[in-house]
Amino acid sequence: MSEPERGVSVIIPTVRIDHWLDEAIQSILDNVKVDVDIVVVHDGVRPDLGRAWTKDPHVQIVHHEERLGPSAGMESGLARARFDLIARLDADDISSSTRLQEQSTYL
Repeated sequence: MSEPERGVSVIIPTVRIDHWLDEAIQSILDNVKVDVDIVVVHDGVRPDLGRAWTKDPHVQIVHHEERLGPSAGMESGLARARFDLIARLDADDISSSTRLQEQSTYL
C-alpha cells in the first residue's frame, strides 16, 4: 500500500524576480509524493505575472507595496498557507525533489 500524499505549504519571501527565483519555485513544483502550496511573497517588488509559474494553481502571490522585511513576509505567507505543515525556501535556493516528502514523513 502506498503512502497518501501529504500537503506542505512553502513560503518563499523575495525582494527580487530573476532566474534564481524561477528555479527555486520550479524545484518545489518538482517535489514528489507531496501536495504543494507555494506562497511567493514579493516584498517591495512588483510581481512579474508574465512568468510561467504565476499561472500554476499551486502558486499564490502576495505583494507588499513597500519592503516590510522577512518577518512580515513570513507572516503574510502563513496567513495564506493552505496546509498545516510549513516549509520555507529562500528565493535563490534549490530543493531536492524528495525534500518535502522526507521532511513531512519525519514530522
